[in-house]
Amino acid sequence: DKSLVRQAAIDFLNVNFPQENITKEINTQALEKDLSYRVIGSALIHQSKYDFSNAMRKALALEKERSGTMMSYLATLYAEHGKAEQFGFFKNAFASTLLSGSNLYNTISSFGIYLTKQESSIQEQALPELKALLSGGAYSAFFAKYAIQNVISSIEKSVKKLEQEIQTLESEKDFLQAQQKTREKEQAISVIELYRNLL
Repeated sequence: DKSLVRQAAIDFLNVNFPQENITKEINTQALEKDLSYRVIGSALIHQSKYDFSNAMRKALALEKERSGTMMSYLATLYAEHGKAEQFGFFKNAFASTLLSGSNLYNTISSFGIYLTKQESSIQEQALPELKALLSGGAYSAFFAKYAIQNVISSIEKSVKKLEQEIQTLESEKDFLQAQQKTREKEQAISVIELYRNLL
C-alpha cells in the first residue's frame, strides 16, 4: 500500500533484473495505473532505457501534471535524453510555483546536465533562467552556480576538440571545413564568456 515500497520494488527489479519481462510489465503497469508521482517517475526513468520512444511520449503527457515531484523526475529524464524541444519544459518548471526543496535543487542540477548536451543557441537562451536562479535564494544559487560551472567545463572540452579538428582539417587543406569549425569554436568561446559573467 505504501508508495515508497512500490517505488523501492521497481528500483530493485530494474537494477537487478532489467531484462526480465516481469520487470518491464511492472514498469508499464505503474505508468498506466499507479497514482504516486514517485512510483510513476521511477518507472518512467527505468522504461526509457529499453523503450525510449514510449517513455518520452509518456513524459510529454506528464508535463501537464501540477506536481513538483513529477517535474523533478521529468527533469532527470530530460537531463539524459532531452533535446532542444525540452528547453520549454525547464523554462515552464522554473516559472511555476510548484518546485521547492529537493525537487527544485534536483531540477536545477538536471538543467545543468541537460545544457551540457545542447547547442550554443539553447545554452544562450538559458542565461535568463540561470540568472534568475542565482538570485532565488542561497540553495538555489548554490545549485545554479554548480550547473553553470558544469556547462562551462563542457563547452571548454568542446573547444579543445574543435581546435584539434581544425588543426587536422588545415593539415589536410580542407580550409572550408576548417573555417566552419573555427566559427563554431568562436561561438563556443563567446558562450563561455557569457556564462562566466553570470558567476
